[in-house]
Amino acid sequence: MAQAAGFLAGAHQFAAFCNQDPLPDNFVCQISECSWTRQGPELVFEIEADHFLRHMVRILVGTLVEMGRGRRQPEEMAKLLERTDRTLAGPTAPAQGLCLVEVDYG
Repeated sequence: MAQAAGFLAGAHQFAAFCNQDPLPDNFVCQISECSWTRQGPELVFEIEADHFLRHMVRILVGTLVEMGRGRRQPEEMAKLLERTDRTLAGPTAPAQGLCLVEVDYG
């Protein structure tokens, strides 16, 4: 999962990783940090970006978990970033445990 998360850094279009209803005007997000860490028995995913699309983080987590379970290869993340088809990415992870830590308006 950590290897696949490494592909997310930088500016990419995240069309395959967002809810298509309503359709956003722009799919490009700039990811400045993205990592998995272990905190006791829990795995923690942290991501920082200039903005997020609807359900983007939950879909990213669902896809990364599939990779962690061996259902997908980490290199597939780079290919998914080039695609616009939501059906190619993993499931939407449940909202439980999702926590917005900070909003920085610059």
